Amino acid sequence: MGPGARGLRVLPAGVSRPRWCERRSQGTGEDRRGGGLRGGQLSQVVGVLGGSFDPVHDAHLALARRALEQVPCDEVWFLPADRAVHKPTGPLADAERRRVMLELALADEPGMKICPLELAAARPMRSLESLSELKATWPGNRWYFLLGEDSFRAIDSWYRPDALFAIAPPVVLPRPGSTGERTQSYAGQPVTWLEGEELDLDSTSLRTRLAAGQKPDGLSPAVLDYILAHGLYREQCS
Repeated sequence: MGPGARGLRVLPAGVSRPRWCERRSQGTGEDRRGGGLRGGQLSQVVGVLGGSFDPVHDAHLALARRALEQVPCDEVWFLPADRAVHKPTGPLADAERRRVMLELALADEPGMKICPLELAAARPMRSLESLSELKATWPGNRWYFLLGEDSFRAIDSWYRPDALFAIAPPVVLPRPGSTGERTQSYAGQPVTWLEGEELDLDSTSLRTRLAAGQKPDGLSPAVLDYILAHGLYREQCS
């Protein structure tokens, strides 16, 4: 199913639609209210995967697939950042380009959606702020926060991870060759460790290869074609 084929879901009576659900896609002219999210539906299990997705790659998709299969989640919502709070510089591709790349990558991935909350805010948002708004908008959902092992090991440097995980307990994908102890709880919340390992991919190395004129593995064909067609990442900036 292509990115334009996702049907719109309407919030039930009594549930107000936040402004970011009304965001209109500038690139295609199609109305993508809520990114196809099932507003207000009760008892849905949703994994949230945040990041710059600059660009989205196969390791992101692998984490989402495992969460859908193993938690199991009903859906995984990709939460692209406008600008990351912890990074001094912004993404190399602008918000609209990154959104389009996500649509291309997720077009044939059942259960994966784009949540435009942070892009619509057009400012840096902490994960706690984003998850708090999602929970307030969809109070019937059960939330999980998806992340790789390296990010989880550094979680104490994040803003109020205890409050974040109280809303959405962590689901962690181990890094390749990891032998570290797998913590089973954090601040009283259970930690779910997925089976399998992260793919040895990262956006920085992919951008470096693209800047060198290579066509690296680890990107969906549609995303790679889009990057090449629009000349993205030709000049690598760390």
